[in-house]
Amino acid sequence: MYCRHCGEETKIAHPHCPHCGKKPPHAQSSYALLRQGREQGKRPLLSGRSMILDKERFKRISWPMILFLNIITVGIYPFFWFLRRERAFNRLESKNKLSKKFLIFLIVAVFSQLVLGFVSGVYDSLDSPARADLIMNIGDVVGWVAVILLTVVSFHTRKILIDHTEVMGQPIKINRFWTFLFNNLYLQYKLNDLIDDA
Repeated sequence: MYCRHCGEETKIAHPHCPHCGKKPPHAQSSYALLRQGREQGKRPLLSGRSMILDKERFKRISWPMILFLNIITVGIYPFFWFLRRERAFNRLESKNKLSKKFLIFLIVAVFSQLVLGFVSGVYDSLDSPARADLIMNIGDVVGWVAVILLTVVSFHTRKILIDHTEVMGQPIKINRFWTFLFNNLYLQYKLNDLIDDA
């Protein structure tokens, strides 16, 4: 938490700020401090690259490794990438949060598409092409919905990172086009930059 008077980090248990000595009316998160500063036309009093990302929560993974995992898992890894990092992203200073239930729903949708593709192949081998086509079409719709929702999650995560870096006084730019095109691959690339700078 941060003191609303001087902007320095304080412990919640302290009745007074150890830096300026004033008593905070309420403990405020740094995100709330940023919002308050913006409303008053001030920059937040937070600084320091070491505060941007916790290296314990975010591990550096090279983008070729992410690309390899995306290909070898036939596009399933991006969904697990977000699920594995959900807790770490939700601990960042942002009002936006990722929903674990929603991410699990996406993974179930992807596996449903794979099962429907397998069932379609079984029906096709049993000389029932009309039923096989229907099941394959349902699988395609489920797959497209999962991809669209993955893109939504990517942009939501992008917003979390932007909010957090603004709060920390080191705003970064995360390109919308590359986020749309490469999802978790591009986000891991930007995370690597933040980890390297910390």
